[in-house]
Parts: sequence; structure tokens; C-alpha cells
Amino acid sequence: MEETAEGLGISNSDLLRRGARLVSGLGPTFDGETRAAISRMASQIRSIGVNINQAVRAMNAGLVPSNKELQDAFGQLTFLLHETREAYLSLCSDGRARALLAMSEDPRGE
Repeated sequence: MEETAEGLGISNSDLLRRGARLVSGLGPTFDGETRAAISRMASQIRSIGVNINQAVRAMNAGLVPSNKELQDAFGQLTFLLHETREAYLSLCSDGRARALLAMSEDPRGE
């Protein structure tokens, strides 16, 4: 464990926390540039979701005329947001599978 933690440049306790996070299905822990990129993406997705919600509420309230093109655009955005969510969730499940496999291996190599 110490070699793995040292190789990653983290403490043993941080390695254990990351492993627990993966095994519990919360997803991997990202560092540096990857973490910043995911954080930006999550912020943008939240903003898009808020904007879609506001626009649909305005349409439902009759403040904005509803039309087929607008409905199709919201449908496409919803689909893309769902695909993005699924991609992120696959990162979590892939990481969990790797963590479970690593935990099941004998540390002595036997």
C-alpha cells in the first residue's frame, strides 16, 4: 500500500479514502487538471439544466410561444445531458470494478 500511495504522491490515508470512495460507488477521485475539467463541466451542465428549466417554465406559463423547433431543441439538449450523465456514471462504475478487483488480489502476489 505504501508503494502505491508513494507512486501516486498521496498519503496512505488518502489512498484508503479513495479506495473506499470507489468501492462504495461514489466514483473515482480526480486530481489536478482532470479535477478542474470535471468541475467546469459539472458547473456548465448545471447552468444548462437551469436554463432549460427556466425556458420550459416560461413556455408552460404562456410567456414564450411554444413551437415544434423549440421543443425539438429541448429534447436534443435533454438527450445530450443524459448521455453526459451516463458517461460520468460509467467512470464511477469502471473505477468501482477496478477497486474491487484490486482489493480482492492477494497483496503478497500469491
